[in-house]
Amino acid sequence: MQLSDWGSDLADLVLGRACLMCSAPGRSLCGSCLETLRSGDHGGMGRLDDLDPRRALPLAYALPYRTIGSTLVLAYKEHGHHRLQVPLGVLLADALLHALEGQIADGTLTSGTLTGGTLVLAPVPSHPRPARGFDALAGIVRHAQRELARRHIPSVNAPVLQLSRRHGTLKRLDRRHRISTVHGTMRARESVRDRLPPGPVVVVDDVVTSGATAREAIRALQASGVRVTAVAAVAHQTAQAR
Repeated sequence: MQLSDWGSDLADLVLGRACLMCSAPGRSLCGSCLETLRSGDHGGMGRLDDLDPRRALPLAYALPYRTIGSTLVLAYKEHGHHRLQVPLGVLLADALLHALEGQIADGTLTSGTLTGGTLVLAPVPSHPRPARGFDALAGIVRHAQRELARRHIPSVNAPVLQLSRRHGTLKRLDRRHRISTVHGTMRARESVRDRLPPGPVVVVDDVVTSGATAREAIRALQASGVRVTAVAAVAHQTAQAR
């Protein structure tokens, strides 16, 4: 354990924090509960809901958002439980490998992809949130890479997407209107295809809701000649708890 980990654990104790699942004092998610989430039937594999099913990509997620997913993600992003970026990163790593294993199973990728190439993580760009004061997804991705490295899976964080314009709130819109509102709000940096290492490209986000944001990220990457393999997220809002 690093000194920063000791400091975070001490801060959790001083602040009187407890595990958000079992209420044990200390970390916001204890090691035992993290392993329960990882070993249970919480995550899943589906297809990114698309208006044209022929173009839908695989979507892997670790948690259903409507239950424990929302508790953990909101505690991390909105309520100061920054130490949760570590277990959320582990869960994202699980989803990333699940996405690739699904591709291998259906023949889209070869088994050598996991060991012979570099897994390219393309995070969706975040809208500025001055009140939050930190890049929430970047912290999760950083710890997902550490977990992947522990499993001997080479990866690179490729923040090649950027916002070209801001869009309005999506909360009250249906799926079709979310897609049209988000369309054209992202672009890939110049010559992005030439700068990425060989390997599968996976769009990553903390939460996938309607899929409009992930779909727009895919569109922007494909417009620059980048083939996207799958989408991976910590939580999926339309997934049902099991």
